[in-house]
Amino acid sequence: MMVAVNHADAIRLLKSGKPGEKQQALCYLVEHATADAAPALVSALHDPDPKVAEAAAAALWSLWHRSGEPETDRLLMEGMTCMENRVWDDALAHFDQVIQRNPLFAEGYNKRATVCYLMGEYRKSVEDCQRTLALNPHHFGALSGEGLCHVALGELPRALRCFQQALAVHPHMPAARRNIALVLQAMGFGEN
Repeated sequence: MMVAVNHADAIRLLKSGKPGEKQQALCYLVEHATADAAPALVSALHDPDPKVAEAAAAALWSLWHRSGEPETDRLLMEGMTCMENRVWDDALAHFDQVIQRNPLFAEGYNKRATVCYLMGEYRKSVEDCQRTLALNPHHFGALSGEGLCHVALGELPRALRCFQQALAVHPHMPAARRNIALVLQAMGFGEN
């Protein structure tokens, strides 16, 4: 088995390696991926091995959380800590600062969308999900998050489209499958 010792090796193994090699490449990319790895990681979400797809999703999240600017990354992490502690106003303030510092960093909008959703501000959350997707069209988390907002707003056809798009990007995403089934049932198309 070949060992991924650099970025180029990891991407090559991810594209054409055996399952174990793909896993190893993904372990490397979780820590070291740069933006040029994103297409290979998005492609790996479609791998027939769910473990490879799950590791690719983890590598994408890791990549998405790195802006390349230490201060922006610090603010993002502090905002996430505030969010975990349910200190919504402080979390929003941190994510606002992230966006102000780097308006092209999609994850700032995505995290602010999450806080808005948790605060019940669904329209604001939808706006930030859409900003996230304008910057990162493969952001399955933002697609799913927007879908949850549309469910909360009673906009079931829109929610269904969002969950279907999330599943098209990340076919092994169980939450998207469950949410599609729930929305279809609520629309009268699923099992009762």
